[in-house]
Amino acid sequence: MNQELARRLYPDQNALGRHVLEGGQRARIVGVVANSKYRMLQESGVTPILYRPILDTYSSEGSFAGLTLIARSSHDSPSLGGLLRQRLLKRDPELVVNLAGTMQSHLQASMFLPRLAASLFGVCGGTGLLIASIGVYGVISFAVARRAREIGIRMTLGAQSSQVMKMVLGHGAAVALVGIVIGVTGGLALARAAASLIYGASASDPVTFTSVPLVMLAVALFATAIPARRAAMLDPNQTLRAE
Repeated sequence: MNQELARRLYPDQNALGRHVLEGGQRARIVGVVANSKYRMLQESGVTPILYRPILDTYSSEGSFAGLTLIARSSHDSPSLGGLLRQRLLKRDPELVVNLAGTMQSHLQASMFLPRLAASLFGVCGGTGLLIASIGVYGVISFAVARRAREIGIRMTLGAQSSQVMKMVLGHGAAVALVGIVIGVTGGLALARAAASLIYGASASDPVTFTSVPLVMLAVALFATAIPARRAAMLDPNQTLRAE
């Protein structure tokens, strides 16, 4: 049995040598193995498992999948599965072998749906980043257009182009920071819901929640740089004359 089943049946005791009743049969515990994933790599809980001898006819009764044989080899070859199939069929031509392959191929197949979901999330994230960039650009451009007279007066009174550009960039950075704070807060709240789709990383991975806001801030500043440069190049005489 695995450690989880031993913990449930015999807490704070040694399970070796004890007996359990399973399916009306009495079996002796000869070993306790480490916990492992049962169905998917994304499992959050630990499933209690009782292992029976492969030669025990009861172990395959009522199981549609039958028995699973795992072999270790010093040669990492994709053809190893086919070789094992041939050896098994040589011993018993009537034996039905459903699948034969490497553990790596099995893991890749089990990760298909999570990877597909991650790809879709990536596409949605990239689309959202593009929309956010266009939105920041539009907001800052509109703000610059509305403050054209103010910028013209500032430049007439001696404001330098670099100062005007810093002012517009500061406004864009402030808008971006507000959005980043809201996004990170919402992301942390929704991360637990997507935890089952994540394998090998925490749902609140610090690298992700640090790099993504930095990327968003960089994109926002880049989207703000165009209207900021346009504001810095305004002719105060034409702007005031138009007003």
